[in-house]
Amino acid sequence: MATEIEIKAWARDPAAVRRELDKLCTFERSYLKKDIYLHGPAGRPHDSWAHWRQEGLSAGPDGTPTRPRDFRLRIEGGAATCTFKDRSLSAGIEINREEEFTVSDARLFLELSARLGCRVFSCKVKEGFRYWRAGEIPVVAELSHIAGLGDFIEVECVVDDNAGPTAPGREETFTALRRFLVLLGVDAGDIESTPYAKLLADRSERRCDGIEELDGIRFDE
Repeated sequence: MATEIEIKAWARDPAAVRRELDKLCTFERSYLKKDIYLHGPAGRPHDSWAHWRQEGLSAGPDGTPTRPRDFRLRIEGGAATCTFKDRSLSAGIEINREEEFTVSDARLFLELSARLGCRVFSCKVKEGFRYWRAGEIPVVAELSHIAGLGDFIEVECVVDDNAGPTAPGREETFTALRRFLVLLGVDAGDIESTPYAKLLADRSERRCDGIEELDGIRFDE
């Protein structure tokens, strides 16, 4: 099984971070991503935040914690992808078991979601630059401006949990990602463990008005 390990941090000086990325990495592409976060019927944002932090989970009828019912629709370059995750946190580093599938028509998918009783609880618009760095532990880096929040650097690597004993494991990957942030001039104190959607919610920033795919679709409150 593959596990995505990611660190994100505030980029206090995005121009300086980009200069270091240009030195250390290979530029891949620029991007504009529109992310729509939805809950299935009976889902609540609280359960998503609690599940991610492994605390304060609502209990089901049998007393066991409920799993989050949230998912994300990402629209980028005319394509759309639906993603759902099981998230956990280790020393400020996000570890995801992520599943996704391609959506042929974003608007029809959103209309179906509304008819099934799903609700939009947050949106974000993410614009930036994507890089990659080869090596024993290959790294993907994205320098992004998040509308309503500011600038961030994300570094991530995918670990194959079924790889042989000589392959880098999670601890080696944690260390490599942290060291890479240092090379970019990012202070450890700027590592941010809170999900973007929660940061936006804390600022009362839904950022959904500018996403035209949502226009005219009625979601129940």
